[in-house]
Amino acid sequence: MQAAEALGRMRAAAAVRPIAALAIEEDPTVRGFYVRALTLLGGKDALPALEKAAGKGDWYAREVAIRGVAMLGNAQQQSLFTKWAQAEPGLTARECQEYGGSGCENPEALGMKRAETILLYGKVLEAAKACSVDSGCWAQKLGDKEVRVVERAALELGRSGGAQHAAAMAARLSEKDLDARSALIQALDWLVGDSKEAAAKAREALPKIQAQLAEEKGNSKFIDVNEDLRRLAFRLEQT
Repeated sequence: MQAAEALGRMRAAAAVRPIAALAIEEDPTVRGFYVRALTLLGGKDALPALEKAAGKGDWYAREVAIRGVAMLGNAQQQSLFTKWAQAEPGLTARECQEYGGSGCENPEALGMKRAETILLYGKVLEAAKACSVDSGCWAQKLGDKEVRVVERAALELGRSGGAQHAAAMAARLSEKDLDARSALIQALDWLVGDSKEAAAKAREALPKIQAQLAEEKGNSKFIDVNEDLRRLAFRLEQT
């Protein structure tokens, strides 16, 4: 799990297929590490494995894989989200009957809620269809109301090397959603490491970042993600 995380942060393209082969892991926490690594890598070759994994395991494991498809897919995968949403109430009903759990006192409502979640992930692919490889379009998506769209936009921009968008990304580092904030931090760290221009633009946000870290100190919600933010701030201080 830690190796996959490190390879993702390193953008080690050769790791896509080996990690994708592990994405069938049914433990949702373990699968989550592999899928996160693949989304950092931007590994389109992982899509077949993730599509297969989306039908395996419990809801939490399925959701992880569905999310991975949302973060990596394009228009070709859009129809899958409708298919998965339609199938989810039945899967939830069987899951509740077999295992029980939170929400299973009303499996129909739980299944519909999960189906709605799947369709929200599908909205990320609407953004992918609109933007494709247009970094200017993805920069506009940083202001989207759907946090998963913001998350993908950050990763697309980080991998694009678009130094001109560093300031816009730095301005979003106070995002409250942990996954979106993590993506913004990681993507900006890539840009800063790759480009002096990006570093200069991001450095202008350093006082704001330091103030944010001070304000959120001791807040257990942000303790892990802000370790990455603290490392980014230190890097900006040194560049």
